[in-house]
Amino acid sequence: MSQKFYLDWRARFEAQPGLRAAAAVIGVYSLLAYYLVGVYMLFSAAGRRTFFVGALALGLAWVFILMLNKLFPVSRPYQKFGFVPAATAVWLFSRAHNKPNSFPSEHVASLAAVSFILAWYYPGLGVAALLVAAFIGLARVLLGYHYVVDVIGGFIIGGLAAFLVYIWLAPLLWQALPQSMYLVK
Repeated sequence: MSQKFYLDWRARFEAQPGLRAAAAVIGVYSLLAYYLVGVYMLFSAAGRRTFFVGALALGLAWVFILMLNKLFPVSRPYQKFGFVPAATAVWLFSRAHNKPNSFPSEHVASLAAVSFILAWYYPGLGVAALLVAAFIGLARVLLGYHYVVDVIGGFIIGGLAAFLVYIWLAPLLWQALPQSMYLVK
C-alpha cells in the first residue's frame, strides 16, 4: 500500500467526525462488554467452567502474540505513515507507542480466543461475540492501529489458541482438578 493512498484514505476518514467517534468507541471501549461477560461467567454456576477455559485460551493467545511480535516486528500504520491515531489523546485503553508490534492484533486475537470458547459453550453468545470482535478489528484498522492483515492474523491466532485449549488443554485440566474448583453446586 502506498503512503499517498493510505494518507488520502486517512484524510477522508478524519474528515468524518461521527465515523471517527464511532470507530473510537467501538475500537476501544467495547472491550468492556467482554469484561462484563467474564465477570458474569465467573460468578455464575453455569458459566464458571467457560470462564476458566476462556481464560486459558486468552493466556495461550497472549503467548502466541508475544512470540509473533518478536518474530515479526511490524510497524503500526500510524508509526509508518507518521500520524497520531484518532483515539490516542482521548481514550483510556489505547495509546500510541513506538514498539513495532502491529502483527497480530492483540485486541482481536484476545477477543477471538474468548469468543470461540464462548461459541463452543454458548453458540448464540459466541457468534455475537465474534461479530463484536470483527467490528473491533475493523475499528482498529480505521483508527490506524492495525492493517487488515493484522486483524485477520489476530482471528487466526485467537481461533488456534481456543481450539488447542478446548480440544487438548481443558480436558486434561478437568481430569486433574477437583470439580469444586470450577463448578458451583
